[in-house]
Amino acid sequence: APQIYAAGPLLDGQALPWYGDLPLVLSSPEDANRELPKLRNAGIDFFKVYDGLSADTYQAILAYGREHNVPVAGHVPKSVTYKTAAMSGQRTFEHLSPFSFGDCLTDPSDWFDRGIATKYGGSYDVYYSHIEDLFAALDRQTCHEVYEAMSANGTYFAPTLVMELNDRSRVPAADIAIISPDFRDWCDSVLDSIDDADSERRERVYRQFSDTLLMMKDAGIRLLAGSAMPNNCIVPGFSLHWELERLVEAGVSPLEALQAATINAAAAMDRDDEIGQLRPGFAADIVLLNANPLDQISNTRTINGIMLNGRWIDEPERAEIFNTVKARIDSMRVKEQSDQ
Repeated sequence: APQIYAAGPLLDGQALPWYGDLPLVLSSPEDANRELPKLRNAGIDFFKVYDGLSADTYQAILAYGREHNVPVAGHVPKSVTYKTAAMSGQRTFEHLSPFSFGDCLTDPSDWFDRGIATKYGGSYDVYYSHIEDLFAALDRQTCHEVYEAMSANGTYFAPTLVMELNDRSRVPAADIAIISPDFRDWCDSVLDSIDDADSERRERVYRQFSDTLLMMKDAGIRLLAGSAMPNNCIVPGFSLHWELERLVEAGVSPLEALQAATINAAAAMDRDDEIGQLRPGFAADIVLLNANPLDQISNTRTINGIMLNGRWIDEPERAEIFNTVKARIDSMRVKEQSDQ
């Protein structure tokens, strides 16, 4: 198995129905000061903050994290600006989305609410039209100042482009074949809605997202490769390859994309003295490829073998692992069909 760095529950100010048991609701700084020591004692590696935290509760989480050297990652709450979050020391921000530009918009709450309504309650065609209006309304000078503040404060950014730059032409059918049956119908319906949207408008929106990401990179923000499984048909493991390809499609160099998944990822977790590079004394976690990803980033898929913590996993063993997982997914799918 991979090394896993876990946050525990989402730290949020509300419990929304689609969360299930993911969130830990913190309604006040007192809640935070009572609950965070329990998470730290349980061995979590970082705190993950979410959209609905109040500003004072959010600041209490950041203060506790600074005092006890626990990184804070996640969304930027609607009650806090990106600039404030960066200057308060939030380590990583996740998702390049219409909800990432609150600092650069007049009445950001209205843009946020309309984005939610069109994406999850309308159609992707209406959503993309809304996003075009949003990009036209951005105060880009303010955006640039915010990105410089994020860079100056050592912020890392995981754009999860697979969340927004995603249609059937960009999603390998063989990869989504192993999605859990619980998510497959949802996956297909999302892709259908994306593909039903006006293709020229969709590509314009993709380009605008990409241009904004390059603005962030040019400001010096260090990028991370992330995914946000299981949204939009994202498949564990496979979707990392998709994200590397989206980063390069957006204008990031293949080397910078690889660094987002290795050196930068290790540094974001304060582990850059032991993982993320091929160096003496570092963990021997290595993927050996048959072709150079600096020539074409999709060559990350040409895997010859994997060394995991010093143990070599050759192609036959890797195939056996994959086939075991696929057989389990197939059996789940058959059972689901028989129960219907």
